[in-house]
Amino acid sequence: MLVTADAEFNQTFIMFLMKTQLLVCLLGVFLSVGAAAVVPVEGVPEGGAVPVPVEATADVTEARAELSVPGAAPEEPLNVQTLQRSASQCPEGWQPYKDHCYLMVNLMYNRINAEFLCESLNSSLASIHNLWEHQFLKELTWKAGFNTAWIGGYNFQGYWRWDDGTPFNYNNWYSNDGSSYKPCNYLNSNGVYGWSNKECTDLHASICSMKVSC
Repeated sequence: MLVTADAEFNQTFIMFLMKTQLLVCLLGVFLSVGAAAVVPVEGVPEGGAVPVPVEATADVTEARAELSVPGAAPEEPLNVQTLQRSASQCPEGWQPYKDHCYLMVNLMYNRINAEFLCESLNSSLASIHNLWEHQFLKELTWKAGFNTAWIGGYNFQGYWRWDDGTPFNYNNWYSNDGSSYKPCNYLNSNGVYGWSNKECTDLHASICSMKVSC
């Protein structure tokens, strides 16, 4: 009976040792796995955001700058820009409009003397090439208190020309016979009247014009 009891005790003790070793092994494996899960990766902060070097950011910014095409600044409206430019270059007393300066001569001259006066001021009697120039000069004459003013048109051998040599490519005659035999023209500032032509010996105010140098 004593032998049988010793054998059972030995068997029980062996089983206890095996279970203990198994638990130790399992505990070691568990600790190894847990340690691997919590070991931080070098250079990666909490939250998983990977920092980008400053140099790399600068490279990307430069690349975007090279690829982007900056929009051109909007130009000022033409009438404002040209008026500002000519206003700074017009002599005192002259009125700017686009790329010209205009002088309202408040003295009554015949056509020849009006032309000579403008030439003495390095200008010529005004030429008109569109409705807007006509309206500007018409208002200039009206504000000066005159109903009429010599402009630079003259008839030579049946053709109308401008004193400054520019093409006679616009007209605003008041009557159908405006391009008839009388050789010198002037504008009317009243109402819807346009241009008239008379003898060059008539007396009128006049408008001198000079082109603004760029």
